[in-house]
Amino acid sequence: ILAFFFAWRCSDDGAVRVFGGWAAIGVGYGVGEVISLSVNRKRGTGLAWIAGSSVAGAFLISWLIVPVSFGIFGLLFIGMGVYSAVKRVR
Repeated sequence: ILAFFFAWRCSDDGAVRVFGGWAAIGVGYGVGEVISLSVNRKRGTGLAWIAGSSVAGAFLISWLIVPVSFGIFGLLFIGMGVYSAVKRVR
């Protein structure tokens, strides 16, 4: 909790960046879980590519709608979201 508060206080727009990072990881997990459920828990490299590109595409589309600078930590969180999605289906 202390690290969360510190990250919120140190960023320019506070909660947007911190919650955006957690949202990226949550979207990755959710996309991986939905894809896994839709194919009856099958696993494979093709599904991993679909899950990873779905998460990356979701954040690309969101960036086109609301152009916000992700920064290095934003890209790190998006990478963790892609990793989470891929691990759910691989």
